[in-house]
Amino acid sequence: MYSIHGSIRGKKLPLLYSLLPNKDQKTYEELFRIVAQHVRRKPDYITIDFEKAAENAFNVIYPGCEILGCFFHFKKCIWKHICELHLKKEFLENQNNRRTMKNLAALAFVPPNNVVEEFGRIKENASDILD
Repeated sequence: MYSIHGSIRGKKLPLLYSLLPNKDQKTYEELFRIVAQHVRRKPDYITIDFEKAAENAFNVIYPGCEILGCFFHFKKCIWKHICELHLKKEFLENQNNRRTMKNLAALAFVPPNNVVEEFGRIKENASDILD
């Protein structure tokens, strides 16, 4: 299921739910094309999860619209990679490693020009877990 939320009178609300057959870019393009036909106002920005096909499709239908990543999904992505690397126990049982994970998530709030430098700082202060 794919959902689109919007802000109405300052409240974030679900506006559309769609059951999609797959997560292909063409499928997302069709969905966004249908939305664009029924919603004339072009968005100034969109916040999405880290589904590359959806991002590409949105760029096709709404070129020039700013695309932002969802912080919740960013943290979820970090955790997924931690689990894939079989480091879950390290992060659950070691306070320094937990702090490292939180610092990695905090990179989302660092100006883009400083991300590489800040990642290096996080890596220096982390245990060998990031090697």
